[in-house]
Amino acid sequence: MIRVRCHPTVHEWLVYVLNHPIPWLVAEITRGLGPVVRIPVLGTVVNDPEVARLLMHEDDLFSKAGRGSIGALVTQVMGPSALINMDGAEHRALREKLRDLFSPSYVDALAHGAMTTPLDGLARDLGDGRTIDLVAFMRQFSSRVTCRMLGIDVPADRAAETYAEIHLFGEKLASQVRFSAREMSADHVARARVEFERLTAHARAAYASDSALTGSIIDRLRDLGLPFEAVQGILGAILVAGVQTVSVALPRIVALLLDSGEWSHLRHQPNLVCAAVDEGLRCTVPIPATIRSIAQTGTVRGHRFTAGGRAFIFTYNLAKDPRLFPSPERFDILRASGQLARYLWYGSGPHFCLGFALAQRELCAVVETLLNVPGQLGIVRRKYARNVLLPGYARLDMRVVAA
Repeated sequence: MIRVRCHPTVHEWLVYVLNHPIPWLVAEITRGLGPVVRIPVLGTVVNDPEVARLLMHEDDLFSKAGRGSIGALVTQVMGPSALINMDGAEHRALREKLRDLFSPSYVDALAHGAMTTPLDGLARDLGDGRTIDLVAFMRQFSSRVTCRMLGIDVPADRAAETYAEIHLFGEKLASQVRFSAREMSADHVARARVEFERLTAHARAAYASDSALTGSIIDRLRDLGLPFEAVQGILGAILVAGVQTVSVALPRIVALLLDSGEWSHLRHQPNLVCAAVDEGLRCTVPIPATIRSIAQTGTVRGHRFTAGGRAFIFTYNLAKDPRLFPSPERFDILRASGQLARYLWYGSGPHFCLGFALAQRELCAVVETLLNVPGQLGIVRRKYARNVLLPGYARLDMRVVAA
């Protein structure tokens, strides 16, 4: 039987089309219409990387928390101080207090203990010929690592169940987000608040006890003398963002590497793992769009933005700009990116992803583990996710298919 290999972009296309067909179609259409495109009801779509970067740096003019932004919806559920929905001096001050907790050296020291056991188990299971659902593994793995960073002590006998609950609650919360500018109804908010309280119950218990790991995020916030209610939004946002983005991104990156044939090249050049992860993030763009509320009327590089409207930044399109990424549809682990383009999918300016070093460490560690498994890995089954905020796979079964 002749087996026809699909072009890797086919699977990525299906990831978007089967989950968010309309936003994906809007992104594809507007990318060809110009750097800044005004669309009735939706807002002003930004496809130009330079314009987008300027907008992301001016958080007093282009707010992540203003009316019509996703931050406004976060505020309804998590409260006004969830970090991802804050702007200005207060936001910068809080980030500064937490910055060293997300430095590469701190991440390596604190997260290493959380990564070793599950990664050893992953390698052993694949080496023994077992089939592994990489999506399920990443949900457990990213939940475990995020809990470790926060300082949440999860009992060993309930670890798998607890990590599954954390991911599920985070997914439910994230799925509440819509690109509509309308606020959620009171009933909708009430239901989301119930999920939020369940999500942060583990953090509440750690905050109230002395069990939180010394030097962890919870330990640091508690030392500030703040009540749990004042930091609940921060902890909830980290649980959702830290778990959801990494667990969605990694299976897509591995699938791209295998589908494209780049996996065999990477095995011969393992020093390119981090470059392959970067290129995978560029191609998959786990968070394909971000929204800013326009606080003041102004002009950015000749493009007018009107107060009260929304700037809809398509990260999906920024990562495909041919000026920054020649032949952007090609997946190329040898691609060299300039400073303007580097890590654009993590944001820029005051809201650049605080968990960047942790996310990179997790992604590279899993890819390195898979590369070291003897034999040829293959995908034996995949299922695309539906009705979730971040496009991805619902299942990605892998096993060693050849010695």
